[in-house]
Amino acid sequence: MDEQLSALWKYLISFTKRKWDIDDYPLRYRHQFSESPDVPPWIVQIINWWSMAGFGNSKEEAYQNLKKRLENKLEEDGFLPRPGTKVPIEFASTEEIEECSDIVNDFLEKVLGFDEEKAVFISDESSLWDFHREDSNEKYYKKIKDVYGVDVSDIKDGNLLKIFKRIGNRS
Repeated sequence: MDEQLSALWKYLISFTKRKWDIDDYPLRYRHQFSESPDVPPWIVQIINWWSMAGFGNSKEEAYQNLKKRLENKLEEDGFLPRPGTKVPIEFASTEEIEECSDIVNDFLEKVLGFDEEKAVFISDESSLWDFHREDSNEKYYKKIKDVYGVDVSDIKDGNLLKIFKRIGNRS
């Protein structure tokens, strides 16, 4: 079925209930081909809400990851957009991160391994978790301590702005 027709169908059906879950949304599955082991082969996206996606090594794993993200979104916001509607992409503020630009560039290179030519978007809400798939941030906390002499292991959410501020305030 055409994606927009599927979205229209799910939109119309959404009026028959008040609460929606993943099965009420129009989904698109795609198998991705990549030579990088860091890119999972499967992605499932909610049609017209492209930032809401799940990744996995199988279709089912991608679906379960999307389901979890959707549940987290409902818990955070208290509501979900109506299925089938277009949800605009919202970017978090970069106002405070811009004040740390000298640290940001150095950190991207020395801690995360990005070179200057690679464009990386970091917002005030970005986290270490956005840059790896490991079970913990411990490896990065250690690297930050080695490079900057600052212990940030208590910043459990890995928020980069908090980390940059701590690095900037070091004695």
